[in-house]
Amino acid sequence: MSEWISQGLVRVNWQMVQQPRHLLKVNDLIAIRGKGRLQIQAIQVTKKERYRIQMERIR
Repeated sequence: MSEWISQGLVRVNWQMVQQPRHLLKVNDLIAIRGKGRLQIQAIQVTKKERYRIQMERIR
């Protein structure tokens, strides 16, 4: 994903993402040129302090 970001292929809420550390929120729309769009449905922190992100593909 960071490679796509550095190539300028990723947008969040129609804004170009400059760094892989971009913070996401619920209902954000991620568009990847040539791959499609995803909407963030839920973000949870697991017991091991990792992130679980539920996404839905938008057509």
